[in-house]
Amino acid sequence: MEFRLKNKRFIKRKIRSWNGKYVNDLANIKVTLLNYTPYKILERYIPELVTATWNENIEEFRNTLLPKDKDEIMKLCFEGKLIPTALKSIPVTILIEGITTHDVTHLLRHSGLQFAADCTGDKYITERPIIIPSFLNDCPREYVERYCKLMENSYKLYDDICNNLSSKVHIQDARLVLPRTMETFYYVTGSLFDFLNFLRQRIDMQVQPKSDNILALKIYKELKKVYPIKVDLNARNNFYCNESEHELSSKWYSPLPQNKTEYTTTMETVYGDMKDMYGYSTYERVKESIFDED
Repeated sequence: MEFRLKNKRFIKRKIRSWNGKYVNDLANIKVTLLNYTPYKILERYIPELVTATWNENIEEFRNTLLPKDKDEIMKLCFEGKLIPTALKSIPVTILIEGITTHDVTHLLRHSGLQFAADCTGDKYITERPIIIPSFLNDCPREYVERYCKLMENSYKLYDDICNNLSSKVHIQDARLVLPRTMETFYYVTGSLFDFLNFLRQRIDMQVQPKSDNILALKIYKELKKVYPIKVDLNARNNFYCNESEHELSSKWYSPLPQNKTEYTTTMETVYGDMKDMYGYSTYERVKESIFDED
């Protein structure tokens, strides 16, 4: 609907919630960098911020700072080798599109980030695609058809409630019949420090779901365009290694090479090698395409 500030935010009308399209859950994720502090501006204040402990005269520091020393300080800052206040001072806002409402439950666990949501209770849900989980690509066709039928019926039920029972059923109640894999979007704001923490946790494949991993990779790609950050995509997952030593852990998969320990290599896992699981080949293709686009 065309936006006008003077218009009412919600008006009852006939709607269609499903746009007739099917999309893959991983390929559908999109990240857009909306706001950040340019590197040139960071160079103006970060060197004096991180050396405040020793600076007796700020003006003298500014006037005598050598370009090579400034470059070295900035390098140390983005390597995480200086006080975290520097990275915490850098605000970032991104728009995440194409995720599911299930993916949102993982996103919201990161308390250092702030969110503006695609709300389902103050507007109609219209023209959304059906998101097909990657594992279904490898399942017998029957399972794909059953899933798609369920999704179509879910959206049709929502439409029928909103279109035929609008005088008696609030849209905040009608939305309860929408699928858990409904497409949604979120605006996310936080410091670069908090986004880096998000990446280090969610970029891991040992315990994180595939959609979290792809989302993290796409955020990483956007941030790398404007900042000299480096995240080890194959870093050791110390949490996985430590929790594997006892039974208060899920133990989904056999360890990746960087996570092999005395315990992880001998423990019994639920699924064994993750590469044998349905959906893994699709995950690999989407992952490779993220950086191939450059």
